[in-house]
Amino acid sequence: MVFDGTSNNLTTADRLGCKIRSNFDGCFKHPCREERKIYISLDACHMIKLARNALADIGIIKDLNNGTIKWDFIIKLHQIQAKYILHLGNKLK
Repeated sequence: MVFDGTSNNLTTADRLGCKIRSNFDGCFKHPCREERKIYISLDACHMIKLARNALADIGIIKDLNNGTIKWDFIIKLHQIQAKYILHLGNKLK
């Protein structure tokens, strides 16, 4: 099963026996065939979109090495592309 990472979906996965939140174990026993497993995966495209939206809302995110990821970098890239008429296929709304 593939779904987005809303809290309702993650709670459902937890209740089914997945450990997505704690150790990325996205499987649970089939309810009728215990020898089989059902795997859950978060939709990668949707998760990237959520990360982008969070960065836009928050403005600055720190990575694991304490490096800075800024929304302002995206704005500046957009400005450079507009100035030099570069069309790299990205959108900024």
